Amino acid sequence: MGRKKKRNKKSSGQRKKPIQNKRATSSNANKPNAKDSSAKKSHATEPALAPHLEKFAKAVAEDHSHVQAAILAGRAPGSASFLYRQLGVRERIAELLAIKKKENEEDVANGARRPQRPVDIDEGEIIMHLADIGRSKTESSKDRIRAFSELSKILKTKGPTTLKAYGWSANEIAEFFNTGRIPTRLLHLLGAGTAEVELISAATCDVFTWMTKHTKTRNEHWKEEGRPEPYEHLPLYDYLRDILDAIELEPVTWIEKSRDLMISWVCVGYFTMNAMVVPSRGVIFQTQKQDKVIQLIDYARYLYRNQDPRLQAAFPLSKPLDQQPANRLDFANGSYILGIPGGADQMRSYHPWGYLNDESSFQPDAGECYNEAISAVRGKIVFNSSAGPGWYADARRDIITN
Repeated sequence: MGRKKKRNKKSSGQRKKPIQNKRATSSNANKPNAKDSSAKKSHATEPALAPHLEKFAKAVAEDHSHVQAAILAGRAPGSASFLYRQLGVRERIAELLAIKKKENEEDVANGARRPQRPVDIDEGEIIMHLADIGRSKTESSKDRIRAFSELSKILKTKGPTTLKAYGWSANEIAEFFNTGRIPTRLLHLLGAGTAEVELISAATCDVFTWMTKHTKTRNEHWKEEGRPEPYEHLPLYDYLRDILDAIELEPVTWIEKSRDLMISWVCVGYFTMNAMVVPSRGVIFQTQKQDKVIQLIDYARYLYRNQDPRLQAAFPLSKPLDQQPANRLDFANGSYILGIPGGADQMRSYHPWGYLNDESSFQPDAGECYNEAISAVRGKIVFNSSAGPGWYADARRDIITN
């Protein structure tokens, strides 16, 4: 009996071993799952990028430079490299770029599937819509004036025969193609005879009117001369009107003058108003040195700044005066005035509508500048100078020198 009991204990012990092994096996099988769960939990609670790093990554993904991105993130420009090297930043940028690429691909696919609308508007409807804006009593003056400016650009593309069919006279067609202005008579027919349009039409009918009534020049010696202020209209002198008429009538004008006659102001005023009023007219000012030509550009700035604000609204600049380069004045209509120093080689890369060479007697290569201007300019050429010996004086008197 005792032996049997002993065997039973052994066999009982042997039966328990597999159970223990089974439990061990079960325990070992569950360990990897526990690790996976722990890893997932750790990944889920992994902290996101700091707010400034997230802003930096988004800015880079939106095609900003690293320096710009640093500024947008509220950090110093010099910290761009440091921010880019931070943990997780590169990966976040790559992730944002992948999202952006996927969105672009989806947009392209959706655009390809989207049915294309047929074009159901013609040029005549566009013209009439702009005319409606121009004659509207509820639209702002600025919007009405710009509507008529755009309308003039469309009409500019039409030939004289087409304009004649619309009831334009020969003189009105010639004026429009020369100045870019819609005749006042037609503005009234369109219902655009507002005070603003009438003012603009009257103020820019010619340069002499604009300079003597609607803008002001600057006199640096106003105190010594007993003038009430430094800014005044151009004087109503007949010789100034004659000079402007001569420039308007002739493709090339040579002027020999004495000092303090305001001839340079008149020449600058002629080209400034033309660039301001007529779209896409390029003008070059050239004189001896860069600082001198910047002074001519300043004349143009004074004339633009001192005119009626309604004229400024009608003929805006491409950007504010204080943001324009010192040697350049750009208009929103595509026209520009550029100042360059003396030298025939300075002109060779330009093909402007107008060219003013100031103080030509004191430029050693004024003759070569004239030759370059003749070949490059298709509008107006003006040479203006105080009296002095040299090529300019000889050429004006038809004196041929070796």
